[in-house]
Amino acid sequence: MHLLTNSLTYSIDFATMTQKNMETGRCHRIRRGQRLKPEALRSLQEQADFSKKQQLEITNLKKTIRICKIFSKTRKQHTEKRERDAKDQERQLRARVSSAEVEAETRQRQFETQLDACKREAEVKDQKRREQLDTVEQDADAQQRVLRANIDTLQQVAATLTEDLQKATQAESASRLQMTQFLHQGESWRLGKQLEIPHLTPIDCPFLVAIIENMMRTTSHHGPNSRCSPMRQAKVLRVLKVHNVRLGQKYDSRCKQMLQDHADQGVAVGPLTPDVNSFLQSTIKAFDEWMHLEASLHECLLLHGSKRQNISEIVSSGFEERLSRQGGLYGEGIYFAEESCKSFQYCDKDGGENSMILSRVLLGDPHYAKGPLGQMKISPKRDEADATKGRHNSVVANVGTPNGQPPPSVQEHREYVIFDGSQAYPEYVVIFEV
Repeated sequence: MHLLTNSLTYSIDFATMTQKNMETGRCHRIRRGQRLKPEALRSLQEQADFSKKQQLEITNLKKTIRICKIFSKTRKQHTEKRERDAKDQERQLRARVSSAEVEAETRQRQFETQLDACKREAEVKDQKRREQLDTVEQDADAQQRVLRANIDTLQQVAATLTEDLQKATQAESASRLQMTQFLHQGESWRLGKQLEIPHLTPIDCPFLVAIIENMMRTTSHHGPNSRCSPMRQAKVLRVLKVHNVRLGQKYDSRCKQMLQDHADQGVAVGPLTPDVNSFLQSTIKAFDEWMHLEASLHECLLLHGSKRQNISEIVSSGFEERLSRQGGLYGEGIYFAEESCKSFQYCDKDGGENSMILSRVLLGDPHYAKGPLGQMKISPKRDEADATKGRHNSVVANVGTPNGQPPPSVQEHREYVIFDGSQAYPEYVVIFEV
């Protein structure tokens, strides 16, 4: 404990009860029985309190100084670290700038090199274009000369063709006149003027033969490995016109009877669904001037394929339903088709000449088959519950109709079936080969 009295500083050790002068170092013992004066005691107490306060302030000041030193040291370290980081960043930035400058210089050199190469390439291409342009101009001049020569040649050929066309037109007019005269003769049985002539007359008219050949080829299916494909190369050898007054009169009689039956039974015949083959229809139009077809009875030209030995009997006696092949899918009737490939299935397959009949057929009011009709020998009734409504005049099996054959299968060709031979008249016999 330190005391300040009389401008002197003393240190008192209460353990040994010793008083020491801090300036002179002299010390003496304090007598235990000695009492201090109250003023000295208060002064001593105040000095002791003040000494404690000073000691505390000194201690706090030392702590503050120590904290300031630590803070100063830490701040100095942070400053040094920031300086080091700044120097590192400066070095990195300088390195990047240097690298960027080097890269820029490199790119500039590359760009200049590429620019020089492009200029040289453009010059070379320009030179080539000039050369090509010169070559094209030379070729154009040569082609123009050749074209002029070709035009002169074509003009000469056109003049020749015009002359040939005039000759061909005259020949066709003569052929058409010949065909008209022949067809007029073929229709004479309708007028009751036909004299006694052969049943079959060869047609000496190339125009008509060409029409029929084109019709047979066009109405045939075709495809890879198709059994219908041979008819696409069919060659018509000759066409024979059928002249048979008795069959013609029988056909006319049946036509009138069907018209009367329809009137009596109130039958209104609607259009065929679908219509007859469009190309076959165009063939009909070629004969339309002389061959009248009764639209109200669906009279149309259809094809009938048969063996060679049957042709003469059909021409002489007509189609006979009683001799029709048994086991037909749509009844035991007489079958016709609008596609030559279907009719060809019933012709001879011995590699020789084949025969097919182009016939007029009265379909009348047809029944559209929904499936096979088995052993039917007569056309179906219009109404199973009312016999007064009569029967249909024919059966039509459209493409896609189930035919009862394995696996099951459907119709690939459209077929027409009549059960009365007088509803068909053999118009032409076509002799062909495939």
